[in-house]
This record gives sequence, C-alpha cells and structure tokens, in this order.
Amino acid sequence: MKKEEKRMLVVMGTGRIGKVEVSVAKAGYSVARTRIEIAGEDKLGLNCVKFGSGAEELGSLAEGSLVAFSGLMRCNEYNGKRKWVLHLREVEEVLEVGGEEGIGDDLQGREMPF
Repeated sequence: MKKEEKRMLVVMGTGRIGKVEVSVAKAGYSVARTRIEIAGEDKLGLNCVKFGSGAEELGSLAEGSLVAFSGLMRCNEYNGKRKWVLHLREVEEVLEVGGEEGIGDDLQGREMPF
C-alpha cells in the first residue's frame, strides 16, 4: 500500500450523504471531476460539515449548494487503484458557500491557499 497526501481546495455538493460528487482543484488550477469518500459521513447533516468531533453549521443551504474548504486529502493505493479520502479533522477552514453556478469558472485563475 502506498500513501500520498496533498493539500487541496475541495468543493463539495451538500445535497447527498455518503459518497458525493466533488470538484478537486489542485496546484496549477486544474479542475478534475472525481468521486471521493468523506470520512465520518454518517454523522453529517445536510447543512453542516463535520470538523473533528464537532460540526460547523453553514446556514440554510439549498440542496445542491456548494461548499468550498481547504484541507488535507490522503490518497490510498490498493492493488493499483487510487482512492482519495478527505479526513474532515484535517479541514482548515471553510472558504465560501455558493449556489449552483459553474464552479470550474470560479476556480480558474484563482489563487489557491496552499
């Protein structure tokens, strides 16, 4: 097993619990569409993101709203398959909460906090 860690800006749709569809912006401002698993997702509510043992309310969000936050993601590799896992206790801050506008446009050319 090979482990890899990267600091990333993650944009997450709040409308689903469990595996969620996310956009991951890496250094160089490229935006990749991927699927990640969120550790501790069974304890998450629709309108909150879990920080360690607590939760931070993000206000009254419509289903499908986007939450951007920076933190540490770990990539575990098993049998040649790579899986990125975001550990929510590693989340540093919530950067923005927005609507359903094109998130790729928002991230292009933006200075990333890592």
